[in-house]
Amino acid sequence: MTRSTILLSCGALLLIGASPLWMSDDLLRFTTTLLIYALAAIGLDLMYGIAGLLSLGHAVFFGIGTYVTGLLLVKGDSGILFAVLGGVLSATIGGIAAFTIGAIGLLRRAQYFTIVTLAAVGIVFSVINGSAWTGGPSGLTGIRKGFGVNPAIMDLWLFYLSLILVFLFILLIRNFKNASHGRALRLAKTLEAAAHSYGFSVYGNRLRAVVLGGAIAGLAGSLFALSLGAASPEFAGLTQSIDLLLMVIIGGAGSIWGVIPGVLIVRGLPEFVQAVRDWQVLILGLLMLLVLIRFPLGIAGTLELYWKQRARLKAEATKPGRHGGADPDAMQGAPTIDHHPSGSAPLAATPRIQDENSPLLALEHIGKKFGGIQALHDVSITVQKGSLHALIGPNGAGKSTLLNCITGLFRPTTGTIMFNGVDVSALSAEARAEMGMSRTFQLLELAPELTITENVKLGAYRRQRNRFLSSLVLGVHSREEVELERETARVLAQYGLSEIARDLPKTVAVGLQRLSGVARCVLSGADLILLDEPAAGLNPVETAVLGKRLRELVGTDTTIILIEHDMKLIMDIADVISVLVNGSHLRTGGPTAIREDKEVIAAYLGSELED
Repeated sequence: MTRSTILLSCGALLLIGASPLWMSDDLLRFTTTLLIYALAAIGLDLMYGIAGLLSLGHAVFFGIGTYVTGLLLVKGDSGILFAVLGGVLSATIGGIAAFTIGAIGLLRRAQYFTIVTLAAVGIVFSVINGSAWTGGPSGLTGIRKGFGVNPAIMDLWLFYLSLILVFLFILLIRNFKNASHGRALRLAKTLEAAAHSYGFSVYGNRLRAVVLGGAIAGLAGSLFALSLGAASPEFAGLTQSIDLLLMVIIGGAGSIWGVIPGVLIVRGLPEFVQAVRDWQVLILGLLMLLVLIRFPLGIAGTLELYWKQRARLKAEATKPGRHGGADPDAMQGAPTIDHHPSGSAPLAATPRIQDENSPLLALEHIGKKFGGIQALHDVSITVQKGSLHALIGPNGAGKSTLLNCITGLFRPTTGTIMFNGVDVSALSAEARAEMGMSRTFQLLELAPELTITENVKLGAYRRQRNRFLSSLVLGVHSREEVELERETARVLAQYGLSEIARDLPKTVAVGLQRLSGVARCVLSGADLILLDEPAAGLNPVETAVLGKRLRELVGTDTTIILIEHDMKLIMDIADVISVLVNGSHLRTGGPTAIREDKEVIAAYLGSELED
């Protein structure tokens, strides 16, 4: 957070904290209700805005919280200890319910999660509405919230408790959003395959986000039962779920603090237009449409984008100029690549290869079939440690498919993949990344909502020790994240990307985006880096400097597999070249041998050599 943001947040907190001095009792209770809804919406924003999981059943966890606390106080004791216990149990049971729904809903695509949450609404609402012990359609009443103290004092306590929890969870979730797990979840939201390839357990971390979001909503439901003094089946219904989702979308999904304006519009505005009750729905609908048209990313999301663009323009104004591509002078003058950093850095060190005499990668009779299409047929290639091994061939030869088989995105139909002496044929992409593989993609796999710096940082995910929960507390201020920031800045400088470090991918040239993907692989510290057409979109000077950097990487005992159509680059930097044609391995040899091979010339190099 910037200094101005911190000062603004503190000022808002003081202003809201002093508001009970002039509020009426009814307004104080209404404000407390708004804060409680904001707390529940924060949990949904974690699921939807950060993890990309659309939930139509978030009110399930909220409703569970109201009934757990309500039943505890109605059937048990109304003492303050029981109220505290109700809050703890509501959060716990809300988290358990979220775990159950998430464990089932995340087994397949993210859309399946949405369907499961919708089904959960119907099930939970029917159980609550049809059970005598929950009060049936009438719900629970008489939840005693006085606890032996003046009700007005209790209302004041609930207001301040809700206020503190809202600001606390906004801070915690924003910390998480900008740290390692939050960055990876935001990548997986749009580019799940890329997240797998950098060692990120998409299922496990999405499930953790769902559980935490459910626990927060359960805690909010507990506070709601204490504030309202009642619990109703509608609290766990579809309408409540849609209201919470509208709060997140209108406020700005993923911004976290956007739930505040979202709640004011969805829950606050109806109270102010009651005087025109006959037109209430129309007025609210038009206002929401105007907000979404004026703020397409939500109120907070649009404001954040405006502030970032303004800061970027201000920073550009202080620089002598910007380049349409990478700065060749910066790339050429950058320090030599230190691929495996050492010293006091808290990032985990990369395990080094033990047996230097055996090949790093051995592909034995690899075949891959998609239905009736044989994409790869009996491909056997050996890649030696510390070499730059190029894969060439015409479009449709199966080069990218082979890379997907090597990195675990595809499982070969036949054959064996040996990596560093271990059969990895059946291992997941995450497991192979943990063993020391990193890659780029033919299609640009940069998360659109992350800056270039944040995208590059994702390469180091497998090297980071920070856990899911520690990211909530420490965020980008942990020692590990501070060291990662330094390493990332160094790598960006090596590839001439420093000037666009804070830019979003859509604002920079395609060539720079490809260089960012290469920089991300470099930061991973992997033993094997697989690059799929990294020079596409680069000008000749940038291509030459990229070749120099790749040779420097090989000089640090890193192995590179390179797919590229720029034959000049390939012939200049490759140690070994393998040729694929129609999914089959045609030939492997050095650049000179491949250049002079008649079959290779006939199958692929003819037009290239003519150029």
